Amino acid sequence: LSMRALRPRPPRAAQLERLGREEMALLRVVSPAIVGHALKVLLVERTVDGVEFGLESLRERVAAGLDAEPRLRPRLSTTPLHIAPPAWVSDPDFSLARHVRSRKPLSAGEGGLQRSIAGLMTERLDLEHPLWAIDLLTPLSDGKAVVVCRVHHVLADGQVAIRIMRNLLWSEP
Repeated sequence: LSMRALRPRPPRAAQLERLGREEMALLRVVSPAIVGHALKVLLVERTVDGVEFGLESLRERVAAGLDAEPRLRPRLSTTPLHIAPPAWVSDPDFSLARHVRSRKPLSAGEGGLQRSIAGLMTERLDLEHPLWAIDLLTPLSDGKAVVVCRVHHVLADGQVAIRIMRNLLWSEP
């Protein structure tokens, strides 16, 4: 046996999950005119499963579903000089309160709700944190609430975004 065969091998560095070619293209298309995320709107009753649906119950539902969607906790990290594609890394400052918020519609009427949703569509997701947000717009004049879910396209396409939201928001299929 050679001395080389007897030397212990150094531990392998943890493999980072880097963005692929398609995800990089989606990230590059973001511009002052293009935000790069999908938006889903859900109209919900104020009482769900016998419980009043509000910010705290929404956060509880999302917190309970986070383990089913592990991609929702990491953020993107770039490399020095951008010599490699960004990688998904743990967000040490992850805060559910940053991602699940409550807002009042701009006005009680349908036009105010539409302007509120349009405002959320144009609001950019923070690239320093996980690339998703859920906003609760309440109260509406009919007593219902609107849940606005935004997911960046590098995280999920439209179908995957719907699956993510289903896992976060519904206890039953």
